[in-house]
Amino acid sequence: MSRRGIFTAQGGEQVQVTATAAALRPLGVEAEVVSDLPADWRRYGLIHFFGLDQDHIDKIKQAQGAVKVLTPVFWDRYQQFGQEWDQQPRSRMARRIAKWRRQLRRRPERGARRRGLNQFLGAAADLPRTRGDYNWAAFQEVVDEIDFYLPNSEMEMDSVGRCFVFARPPRYALVHNAIDVATIDEMSDYWEREVGEERFLLCSAGVDPRKNQYNLVRAMAGVGVPLICAGQVRDETYAHAVAAVACEMGVEVRFLGHLEHAHLNSLYARASAHVLPSYHETPGLSNLEAIAHGCPNVSTKLGGLEEYVGSHSLYCNPYSVPHIRQQIFRALEMPRNGEGAALVRARYTWDNAARETLRGYEQALAAAQRG
Repeated sequence: MSRRGIFTAQGGEQVQVTATAAALRPLGVEAEVVSDLPADWRRYGLIHFFGLDQDHIDKIKQAQGAVKVLTPVFWDRYQQFGQEWDQQPRSRMARRIAKWRRQLRRRPERGARRRGLNQFLGAAADLPRTRGDYNWAAFQEVVDEIDFYLPNSEMEMDSVGRCFVFARPPRYALVHNAIDVATIDEMSDYWEREVGEERFLLCSAGVDPRKNQYNLVRAMAGVGVPLICAGQVRDETYAHAVAAVACEMGVEVRFLGHLEHAHLNSLYARASAHVLPSYHETPGLSNLEAIAHGCPNVSTKLGGLEEYVGSHSLYCNPYSVPHIRQQIFRALEMPRNGEGAALVRARYTWDNAARETLRGYEQALAAAQRG
């Protein structure tokens, strides 16, 4: 069960939903991708939701009697993003939620009751909202109704556990994210036709504040190589701010938009390094794709990738421009990584992800029978 509208934007969640369903079918699972409950939903014993989002709450409440599983695709949306590009103060809603969460950490027993959350959010309807505000109470409603979790990393599950109130420890099983190994070597002449740079940094990601291209450009001042951004521009204001700071810093940056796989593969194969300093990832399909090509990789420390590939990637503090710059210089001195490529290609496939998903379904159904 995908979030409504997820297929209007290119991204990792869209890939994960469709690729998981496709890989489950050969294992004998009747898997259907929908964004709304079908009329005959009762014939399904288990419903798998993707994305911890208030979009799901009406569907979850309707699907009483089915086992409800969630892949959170979650990051803490109220962490400070260090938005130098947009100096808007935190909204009253965000401050209200931050206050509740500080109190919850100090006095966990207060959070054991839903009243603790409602006390801080119940009057929130009259508060002015900003673009960054989300309905945290609805997020909690989703959490209350989920029977079993299939996070992509321990870090992701820890984040869910810190941010929400659970009556008992959540039941979960890890399902590692994956890449399409069958198409990883499909190449076009895109690099030769459209790029041609012998040395360049690649950032394969949608252009939006969470992906942190702004700090990446700031970190590249003085590095002396251009930055190629391959990904859909999801926030025009942010993209203009990134371009402006690049001009100010003397950094050459090019936005190529969303690329088909063969074009993107040609960039992974040629890039001097791939850098994705996001404020959070789960863990980032483009990181895995870059490493699968042997490309030196710099990932955020906040994405769970280290659980997957360990020392086969470098990791940066996305809030620290000097640290991002330091890791970029290290990556530019590294050779291609054949060992890391072999690891990713062998372990992080959609077939393996489907088998982990099926085992998670079996655990979820068994747990539901035990009560």
